[in-house]
Amino acid sequence: MSAAPGARAGVFAPWVEAALCVRILVAEWGHADESWVHWAIPVEAGGPVTEKARSFDPGRRAGMPGDPPIGAQRPPFALDAGGAHAVATQLLALWQPRLYRHAGLGLVSGLGEDAASFRRRCLSPLAALLRQGVMAGEEGAATVARLADDIETRPLDAGTMEVLVARVGVAWYLAGTSPQDASGELLIGGAVRATR
Repeated sequence: MSAAPGARAGVFAPWVEAALCVRILVAEWGHADESWVHWAIPVEAGGPVTEKARSFDPGRRAGMPGDPPIGAQRPPFALDAGGAHAVATQLLALWQPRLYRHAGLGLVSGLGEDAASFRRRCLSPLAALLRQGVMAGEEGAATVARLADDIETRPLDAGTMEVLVARVGVAWYLAGTSPQDASGELLIGGAVRATR
């Protein structure tokens, strides 16, 4: 949204930001959820390049609200309703979301949580036991391997996912800055999400 209060004026580059609220229903897992996903798409050669879209944390914006003065826009850029619809459609065509589940622990990944982060989250309760020596040697290694092997992967498609809201617009970032994502490590300390 904006740079820190009192940030210097300068040259701003356009990015397209897209936010989608998605309903997920994986009946065979007994899992239902609604989640927002956020992408930032660079503008190059006069248009958004959806192939270079990347996720970002909307709380870590470095742009500015509204449009900067025309003279500060490099290059000037605008997006109409048809262009916004095209960006959302292209993003959905490129997106290959997956969910991960550990049935034994009753855990399902969040939308956008990668496999490695979910695996660490599933195995994190064992970390304390391993540090205390309660589970040591081959028994501990076998338990960790068994838990890791029990993680299932499920690609999401039109049958398991529905877009409820799509918001697409132009955001301006100070030249040399770009939208940033939160660290995946933040997911480990978050709340555990049980299946429904």
